[in-house]
Amino acid sequence: MKNISFKNHILPHLISVILFYLIAVWFFAPILKGKTLQQSDVKHGQQVSHQVLKYKEKSGEVAMWNPYIFSGMPAYIFGVKLPGQLLKLDVYHVLSALLSAPTNIVFVMMLCMYILLITYKTNNYIAALGAIAFAFGSFSIISIEFGHNSKISALSFIPLVLAGIKLLWDRKYILGSAVSLLGFVYLINTGHYQIVYYSALLFTIYFVIKGIFSLKEGNLPRFGKTVLFSALVGVGALLSNIGNLWIISDYQSESIRGNQVLQSKKQDLSKSTSGLDRDYAFSWSQGIQESFTLLIHNAYGGGSAEHYQEKDMASYNFLTSRGIKPNQASGLVRQSLYWGDQPFTAGAIYAGAT
Repeated sequence: MKNISFKNHILPHLISVILFYLIAVWFFAPILKGKTLQQSDVKHGQQVSHQVLKYKEKSGEVAMWNPYIFSGMPAYIFGVKLPGQLLKLDVYHVLSALLSAPTNIVFVMMLCMYILLITYKTNNYIAALGAIAFAFGSFSIISIEFGHNSKISALSFIPLVLAGIKLLWDRKYILGSAVSLLGFVYLINTGHYQIVYYSALLFTIYFVIKGIFSLKEGNLPRFGKTVLFSALVGVGALLSNIGNLWIISDYQSESIRGNQVLQSKKQDLSKSTSGLDRDYAFSWSQGIQESFTLLIHNAYGGGSAEHYQEKDMASYNFLTSRGIKPNQASGLVRQSLYWGDQPFTAGAIYAGAT
């Protein structure tokens, strides 16, 4: 067993973690001054849960039903804290005490990506740069701006799962299982099951590719052992979140993702439909050609709600000269500066031509 040197083996990682902390705090410095992001989805969530929280403050009990949404809706899908979830929530709350949301989300993104890159034996400082680039990618920041905190939280744990799988592949079965289990448990616990689904596709593709190479190299026993431990990790992560998963599974059949009870006259009543229709499911997906924004920033006009200097634009002056109110003219100009396939967007998803 090789000797562990503080200077060579611990200090570089310590410097990186401190650097991540300082960058996250610096980027979200206005929060320290009492300011908050105008996250529309977070505000919506607060509005939906307001009466439920007020009821809990008064009675000490958790409401199972919220009569103030539509004609009344179940509240148990977000109002109940199951006993099995308390440990996971407490661990994340410790981090939240040091860094409030969304600062803590960006910090976790950097930390998890750093761990992944280190497992691939990347130089410490290059790994730190890669982790910073991952956390501050335009998609992450745009999503946080709109309040998609759970989505980005889920994304932040994917590198940790992959790091554990890499350790399993390197025959470090105990450490690899622990790391990937930790990442997978928190990935599912974020409650963003769309990202969980995409993650499962990503891991499946990874193992298929690894399986093909293992078959060619005659390395199937090692591959089989890695798959076995990974499967056990997956089962463990599912069981750890089984309460929430069971609740969501029960509820989804009564939501718009279940069978349609009411159908329009244009629909064939002999055919029962279930789930979301394709247009709804893909309404916020990038168009095929719009994917070029990954290489060319604002190739489709940028965001439809960005802060442009509208008053200096000819289109704004033209609209106001025709009697359109300044606020309306400003909104029309902003909306016209994005011409992609989505209804609207905060900005282009850009990775860089390099």
